[in-house]
Parts: sequence; structure tokens; C-alpha cells
Amino acid sequence: GSLFFAPPLWKCFPCEATPVPGMLKTLRSTFAEGGFAGLYAGLPATLLMGIPSNVLYFASYEALRDWMQRRELEASAPFVAGGAARAVSVTACSPLEVLRTRIQARLEQGPRARGSGSMLARMVREEGPAVLIRGLTSTLWRDVPFSALYWFGTESMRDALMQRGCCEGSSVQFPVLTLVSSATSGGVAAFITTPFDVVKTRSQLDCMPASRKHGCRGTAGRAALGIWQTMALILREEGFRGLWTGTTPRIARVAPACGIMLGTYEMMKYTVRLW
Repeated sequence: GSLFFAPPLWKCFPCEATPVPGMLKTLRSTFAEGGFAGLYAGLPATLLMGIPSNVLYFASYEALRDWMQRRELEASAPFVAGGAARAVSVTACSPLEVLRTRIQARLEQGPRARGSGSMLARMVREEGPAVLIRGLTSTLWRDVPFSALYWFGTESMRDALMQRGCCEGSSVQFPVLTLVSSATSGGVAAFITTPFDVVKTRSQLDCMPASRKHGCRGTAGRAALGIWQTMALILREEGFRGLWTGTTPRIARVAPACGIMLGTYEMMKYTVRLW
């Protein structure tokens, strides 16, 4: 569900050279240019990446969390397991993440969207195999802390609410409680890690001629920069606000997506147990 909900809000992420006009204005502009198809451009790549990524992510998280809990490490289990699981899934799915970012930025689309497979082949042909892991370091810097904070916050908030009797008398309430805890924790974690998301996006769009053609902010045309160099460059050229560009649309996308994803996951587990 979250994979279908989020694509329109990706349009609001920072890529323009001019000041971001606002989330709703960006959505209206995108819809006026391409209709619903424009809002959901890149959905096939998102699904192609999201399904195996989430399967690997949840499986790794639960396996490591349970392993740590059996060794009486309950307090740190969500934090450590969340970060480690995300590191595994991000590294495995890095090529598809790069592809999704390119599609959403519309830097390689003509009047008609190219297929994901042909676009991936073109990227490798024109930019070399290294393009498949471009931005991986900055993505890890964003996603590992995010997932560690997210799972720690979700598990802690859910446990605290359960201790207050929020789920007494009904197992169905547990997925709903998970949805609320997950959305809240996801929004907080998204806010904290926004600077790394900005750096990640700039890194993946780096050194692309189309970046200059479409007026994309970033380090296009310069020598490849490391994560801290990129962050320093953004601070120098755009100030502190530059690192927090796109905070509102990111929270608006991440918070409900986290709630829907984990809430649906827990509901499916509950349904399977009933069978």
C-alpha cells in the first residue's frame, strides 16, 4: 500500500534550481503537465525495488531482533537490528534505488517515459558500472540512522501504549496501534535525517549533463565529492536551510508510508495466524 501512496509526493523533493514553490503547488504543476501518469512516473521501478527490498528488510530485522532478544539484549535490539537490516537491503537494492531516483527526477525521460530496463542499460553504457552504486554511501548514512531511530521509536512507543492498556481485549487493535506508532516514529526520524537525504539525492544526480539542462541544483559538472564535502558545499552555497530543503514533503511521504507499511504487515500476520 505504501508503495502506491508515496510516488506523487516524490515530486516535491528538492531538485530545482529555484526555491521550492511548496508541496501542493508542485503537485498541481506535475498533474497539469502529465496528469495521473506524471504523478506516478517511476512506479514500476519503485515496485521492482520496493518488494524485494522490503522482504529482505523485514526478514533481516526480525531475525536479528529475535537473536538479540534471546541473548537478553532487548533494550538495544530494535536500534541495532533496524540499522543493520536497512544496511543489508539498501546495499542489495542500490542499482534499483539509483534508477528510481533518476526516473522521479525526470532527467532521462523524453516525451514518453522509457522502460526501466532500457534506462538502466543506458545508464551503465553512458556512465559506467559505477553508476549502479552512485550515492550508496550517502544512502547508507541516511537510511541506517533513520531505520535505527524508526524501529527504536516504534517499538518503544508501541510498548508504552500497550502498558497503558491501549490494546486490552482486542488483538485487532495491535495493528492499528502499530500504524500510529510507526507513522509518528517515521515522521520524527525523517525530520532528523533530512540533511542526509538531501546529500543522497545530490550524489545520485551528480555529474549528469541533464542536470544542468533541467536546472537541477547540486554538484553537477564538478568532480565527485564525498558526503561531508557535499554537505559542506551545500552549507556554503545555500546555507543551513539548504540541508533541510524538502523537509515537509519528506515527512508527508515517509510518516504515512511507514504507518501503512508496518500496519499492513502486522495486520497480515494477524490474519495468517487466524487461518
